[in-house]
Amino acid sequence: MTKVKLICARVNKYTGEKFPTKKEIASFADRLLNDYCKKFNRKLENVDYYEFIDKYIGVDVQYQRLSLDNSILGITIQKDGYIETFNNDGTTKYVRTNRGDIFIDSDACGSEKRELFTIFHELKHHLADLDKDFRVDRILDDNSTIDGSFKLKSQYSWAEYFANYFAACLLLSRRRLKKIYDEKHTKYVTDYHTSLNGRMIWVLKKIIGEISDETGVSKSSISLRLRETNLITEPTFERLGYKYGKEAAMLFRYNNGGGGTLKKK
Repeated sequence: MTKVKLICARVNKYTGEKFPTKKEIASFADRLLNDYCKKFNRKLENVDYYEFIDKYIGVDVQYQRLSLDNSILGITIQKDGYIETFNNDGTTKYVRTNRGDIFIDSDACGSEKRELFTIFHELKHHLADLDKDFRVDRILDDNSTIDGSFKLKSQYSWAEYFANYFAACLLLSRRRLKKIYDEKHTKYVTDYHTSLNGRMIWVLKKIIGEISDETGVSKSSISLRLRETNLITEPTFERLGYKYGKEAAMLFRYNNGGGGTLKKK
């Protein structure tokens, strides 16, 4: 088990719960990756993610059918007990669980890349959310965070958003993202004898689509990562068609120092 911990400066004044910023989540992911690479003699450009999960973090990921309608991609167990799963014929099966176990439904994930993203999403809950009094049972659609349909139902809705962000930071570290982006950018510029500008935004969308297919990270998350790492400008990001909804705008204001602690309703 890694000794690298999430360092968080802000605390919810009502509950005493730590509430990390995006910058702190990204830093946590970077420190985990750097520590892993140092201990396993790897480079950030070619991390063995399953080695990272199994040997570095030390999590035994288990695979079960978690719902009948494929609505649950993954679950992180917060206390010892049993979890309801399902057999192929739809009958119920109860599985013994221990605190910190991660369960993944491969069929619900739909692809190996999305499955890996789901594991990393749950890994954030495993590393940072086990003491929270809530059940994590599905992955938030990143696009809903951008188009405004994401709703802040409770303080734990942020935990779901940050779990997605943590997964994106692990799968697309700054160095790996820059390497992949530069390679694809060079390829398209060479093939089409052009540069990425306002008239060629479709090329950028093709690059983002390819990165999404290769990593399982959503296009919206990749777009945000490209903007955060200054690989694209704010006007270019806006031209991609993404708009900050009310809750997403609140999140970004909070992380820029303009927000406050969450209040009880």
